[in-house]
Amino acid sequence: MFRYVAFVLAAGVATGFSTPAFADAGKVFDTLLSCRPDFFSVLKAEAPALGRVKLETFADPGNRQDDPDAKNVYAQIATFEKPVKAGDLSIVRYFQSATVQGGQPIGYSWALQIAEQPEVIIRLLESRFDAKFARPWMFEGWSVDVSQTPDAGPLSPKLTIAPYDDPDRQATLTCDVDPDATADMQPPDIRDLFGAP
Repeated sequence: MFRYVAFVLAAGVATGFSTPAFADAGKVFDTLLSCRPDFFSVLKAEAPALGRVKLETFADPGNRQDDPDAKNVYAQIATFEKPVKAGDLSIVRYFQSATVQGGQPIGYSWALQIAEQPEVIIRLLESRFDAKFARPWMFEGWSVDVSQTPDAGPLSPKLTIAPYDDPDRQATLTCDVDPDATADMQPPDIRDLFGAP
């Protein structure tokens, strides 16, 4: 789950510029829902038309480089200069992270931050896909309830909807995938997705 307010150690900051054009941000949003690697090619194709972004790279300050058994987290963020409309929703930020242990990646996550609250996103997706979302008692986000939604269509059970750590309770839609499940799930470097500054 993404808690980037805790990531206060900036390893590098870059700002990329692109000229707004005709973008299909709805396609970016829709492709994220399946938590499949084709999301990255769609995002890369649409990125030049999404407007200016600020690119940031962070390392979790809790990382322990001296311990080979420690799980260290590294994150990259693209913040849009202006919210990007995807239908009735507004995309404000893209996140991705890698969890590394013993020098090897053991998990990847990627997410969109949406200006609307999680409950708004859940109602929209439940209506659109005739799906049901559940919030496990021990977890802070909602996922599609596969027991009540045998055919969830493009909605991946790996997709989690949760509130971002801000007063407005903006939503994050996160794909959290174990790379052992599929060898090609590693997100490209964020500069490859949005263009190097």
